[in-house]
Amino acid sequence: MTGASGRVGAAVRTLLLLVTVGSACPLRVGAQNHVPAGYEEGLFDVTAPGLPQLSATVLVTPRGKFLLPVRSILDPLGVPYRLAGDSGVLRVTRPGGIGIASLTWIGARRLEISSAAPLDSDDVYVDEANVYLAANRFAELLEATVDVDVGTLSIAIRREGGFPAQIKLDARERRRTEVMLARQLESEPAGGVPFRARTGAGVMEWAMGGPLRQSSAPSSLDLRGGMGLYGGMLQLHGTLRRSRHLDRASEAEQTLDQGNR
Repeated sequence: MTGASGRVGAAVRTLLLLVTVGSACPLRVGAQNHVPAGYEEGLFDVTAPGLPQLSATVLVTPRGKFLLPVRSILDPLGVPYRLAGDSGVLRVTRPGGIGIASLTWIGARRLEISSAAPLDSDDVYVDEANVYLAANRFAELLEATVDVDVGTLSIAIRREGGFPAQIKLDARERRRTEVMLARQLESEPAGGVPFRARTGAGVMEWAMGGPLRQSSAPSSLDLRGGMGLYGGMLQLHGTLRRSRHLDRASEAEQTLDQGNR
């Protein structure tokens, strides 16, 4: 009984394996059908200054043209675009947000930037929602430089003035640097000045002095006040001194004057 159960279990596992392989094969064949006949497919590294590197699937035509996936590259670059698959038009915002460049692949294939230019039959390939465009045409669409290096399987994209994602990243870095510098200036005095260049209330100092025993040494009262004024210091200083010797001399002069009278 145990042997029969083992044979049944093995048969069930075999059937499950066959069903799994059978269902996987059509998926693989279907995926391969996305690449046109005679085309090659490769994985390239796409780089842009200051942005993270990404990997993109590139198609190679029989004539050696490299077709780049438009959406997979435009999204990381932050370039605004609108894709209308039904009408076969891709509209991309030009540098600085001034004007629209368009790519049309249904009907008369053309690329319109400042003027319309016709496209070759293998300059663009559309696979459902994925649009592939030749590297030189992609550079014209973005008004940028696109360098394809077959030796390193890499694609370098550059544009004067940068792409929107680069501009946002640079602005964020500048704000971060400015905040750090402001914090350093607040925590450290500038140029040896013991206070910030501001206007506000200051401090008042006072001092009193006198002899330990009765003598001719004068007693004194010293007052000193200051406040910040536009980065400078406004100071007021006053001193009051009194001597017992001078008071006795004054009394003697008064007595002598009364005697003469």
